[in-house]
Amino acid sequence: MHLCRNLVAFGLTADGGFSTHCSVPARQAYKMPPNLSFEVGAMTEPVACCVHGIERAQVRPGEVVVLLGAGLIGLVMLQLALLRGASVAIVSEPSAEKRELAARFGAAVIVDPLHESLEDAVKRATDGYGADVVIDCAGGPETSQQALGLPGEGGRVLLFGLSPPEAEVSIRPYDMYAREITVTGSFINPFTQGTALALLASGRVRVKEIVSHRLALDELPRALELLETRQARKIIMEPQRSSG
Repeated sequence: MHLCRNLVAFGLTADGGFSTHCSVPARQAYKMPPNLSFEVGAMTEPVACCVHGIERAQVRPGEVVVLLGAGLIGLVMLQLALLRGASVAIVSEPSAEKRELAARFGAAVIVDPLHESLEDAVKRATDGYGADVVIDCAGGPETSQQALGLPGEGGRVLLFGLSPPEAEVSIRPYDMYAREITVTGSFINPFTQGTALALLASGRVRVKEIVSHRLALDELPRALELLETRQARKIIMEPQRSSG
């Protein structure tokens, strides 16, 4: 069970990351469909996490969904929300490059939060009612706090992006009572790996366009620097080749 207090994860609590090969128990391995490339297959785990998240958010046909952040997670969540029938997807993202990708993936309203009010954009798109579902894909107390103020009556908020353990946000209990606002979380990918593989193999979820860098394994220090300085959307490490 993914909520086990003694959870073991390869590459985190057990060896298995940043290497050319990794041994795992056969019962935890999934067979890749023959038409799936290794590059796309490498995205199965984050897509599976997003599938679990979108299930937790309970997106229904015709609903208005707001996504904060358009990195890999935000762009996958956007596609999944539209696959579940969202009528309008509103994306907030400070990066112009990522906003362009959000438009290509089907976002109806795209906001630059550094120069525009997301709250006003949501009100305009919903005739003042607020969103049905709000998903914080960025993580951090600022976007989580903002997400809590965007749903309308009966709306749901999914806090998906990873915040520091010590981070705190404030809520108004009256909103939970009188407006029936639901706030939920989502942790990793229980029983959704097979679904993610099927979505990727069918092309219903696209990920190749999200990859910004493809680096050899001996370029790992550069990859970590690109991530730390936010110069990359998603990096694919290719252990079969050398940078030289």
